[in-house]
Amino acid sequence: FPPHGPGFLIRGNYSNYEDRVNWAEISVETVDGTDCFHFSGEVDMNLAVDDMIANAQKNPGELGTEELRIWDLLRQSKETIELWIGTHDYIVRQEKAISRQAYVFDANEEESWIDSSMLIRYYDFNAPISIEAPEDARPDLMVPTPVPEITITPELR
Repeated sequence: FPPHGPGFLIRGNYSNYEDRVNWAEISVETVDGTDCFHFSGEVDMNLAVDDMIANAQKNPGELGTEELRIWDLLRQSKETIELWIGTHDYIVRQEKAISRQAYVFDANEEESWIDSSMLIRYYDFNAPISIEAPEDARPDLMVPTPVPEITITPELR
């Protein structure tokens, strides 16, 4: 494994996982013919929820009883993330997430749990691509409509 450990490899697009996941080096495995470092980690849901609460505190009025109950349930959630990163080029070749999360709409509702898994495999790096509009595309829907400029006055804040 690289001398800097998974933190060295998991920066950039995966930096939001870096401080919230307890990474472990599993093995070196082959994904689509490429040797990869295989990392697995459990998301520290307490840290993740603490971050959500800290962000919500920046917006007054967003920390009601309902939100606090939902965040307490989220602390009970579990999420495992696995990454396969090329040993020679450090490109992520595959990622997998398995989670069990509370699902509630409001504080008065019974919670239920959602189990989910996702596997993404990346390939054909730097291959040329061609993007074309479908034959039945409507040109009026393809060009974004300009957004009018909005002025916020003190009364609207």
